[in-house]
Amino acid sequence: NPPFFNDDNVGVVHYKLPFNETMELFIETLTGTCFQLRVSPFEQVVSVKAKIQRLE
Repeated sequence: NPPFFNDDNVGVVHYKLPFNETMELFIETLTGTCFQLRVSPFEQVVSVKAKIQRLE
């Protein structure tokens, strides 16, 4: 995994999710509708976009 910098841009922060963890996305559409979506960190963008479209 590529490293990323912390808020102070001092040092590198590495973070790995456990294999079975999911991420919770908070989404607000252009029409102002808000919802939460749980996805796997290994899920493809196309799959996440399809889930969002189904919820709209």
